[in-house]
Amino acid sequence: MKPIGLEDSTVFVVAGDTAIGRLVALHFVRAGSQRIGILGSDATRAEAAAQAVFAAASGMWAVAAAGDLSSHSDAQRMVAELSAALGDADVVVNCQPDSNEVVGDVVRRAMVDRGDAVLVAVGSRDTEPTVEDARIRTVAREAGCPPEELAAAMVKAAREAREYITARSNSSHADSDQPS
Repeated sequence: MKPIGLEDSTVFVVAGDTAIGRLVALHFVRAGSQRIGILGSDATRAEAAAQAVFAAASGMWAVAAAGDLSSHSDAQRMVAELSAALGDADVVVNCQPDSNEVVGDVVRRAMVDRGDAVLVAVGSRDTEPTVEDARIRTVAREAGCPPEELAAAMVKAAREAREYITARSNSSHADSDQPS
């Protein structure tokens, strides 16, 4: 079974070329993520964010992909580029508050087959996960919330979702190992 926390994970950060996106990516590096994909609308800023993330820790990778974040074909291309360079995402973080989530939709479709990836988004309110949507979390960005707190909350939501998925998976494996 794949390791569960965020250690040695692959994280794609949508709008990673923004100030909050870069900060979120750096928080994932501090949490032990080894591969960070930056998806942004501005190629220069996305590459600068990837370079800053890469410089934050030794032994990790950071790659940028740029395009129109509201375009389904660009989203597919960017996700494919990052997946080819870093592997499939374990966690996708959407730093565009209440966006149309085109990139999230592209990744969510790919996640269905794998069953262990997590999507965390910035939104107008927190969501309490249910068993059916344990892999999808929304973290509220409240007025006046310091960016550091928001970034930490996004990492925490991703870690909790990954731990829940592992516990559920371990439980179902243990149940199937029991004699009838």
